[in-house]
Amino acid sequence: MTKPVLRLPANTQGRDFVVGDIHGIFDVLEAALASVAFNPAVDRLICVGDLIDRGHQSDRVLDYLAKPWFFSLRGNHEQMFLYAMRDGTLDLDVVRRNLVNGFGWMLEQPHEKLLAIAYAFLQLPYAIEIEAASGKPEDRIGFVHADVPTGIDWDIFITLLEQHNPTAVQYAQWSRRRIENGDTSGVAGIARVFLGHTPLAKAAQLGNCFFIDTGGVFRIVNAPKDQHLFLSLVETTAAADDITQWPDIATDFRVATKGRSTPTLIPPKPKPPRP
Repeated sequence: MTKPVLRLPANTQGRDFVVGDIHGIFDVLEAALASVAFNPAVDRLICVGDLIDRGHQSDRVLDYLAKPWFFSLRGNHEQMFLYAMRDGTLDLDVVRRNLVNGFGWMLEQPHEKLLAIAYAFLQLPYAIEIEAASGKPEDRIGFVHADVPTGIDWDIFITLLEQHNPTAVQYAQWSRRRIENGDTSGVAGIARVFLGHTPLAKAAQLGNCFFIDTGGVFRIVNAPKDQHLFLSLVETTAAADDITQWPDIATDFRVATKGRSTPTLIPPKPKPPRP
């Protein structure tokens, strides 16, 4: 049974980072982590969900979920995978209907691996929160894949998720209402909430909500189109302006870390010409 909410203690030894929707581009993630000298002995990484589909390395998802420093939400793509495997076998009709959503990689996996991935996805939470070193609830940092309903504070939302409230779960995995409405009301009772789900040309701040899915997978799979998109890696305590105010320079990934006056731009490695 899913434990709907994961609570992590304050990280007093290292840094906490959050990454936008990975969608199977784990090699780009690894380059981003190397650029910030990520130390797996003390640093932690939270993904806002959608680990799989579309990208060329979706089959590596179990490797990452096994790492003790890596934590992820259950996004809508993980939920769709579970739907395709709901009877313990891969539903080929579901896969065919979702080839446009990047499900094709599933057809190349052995059944035992698909079962292992499904089991791992069942363990993923709908929300993650990190306790504050101050001990104050209002200083916590939260993570949700898609959205938090307007007008509901963090603790009420968490309680609804723990009760498996279907509306709360739907918001957590699927909703785009806040970003589509430009709702700046924020979420009370917590310092920041990081979200993904909706691909944006740049990370966006609405109140204390930061949307960091900047569509990195589309830069890779739609080349030479969508070269303005990238993967975002953000230290959770980075300045708000460094998270959202990026120069118009296309790179495979961008990082924002605490203490930098400007976000870091890492040029992509030259790609070999296509045959």
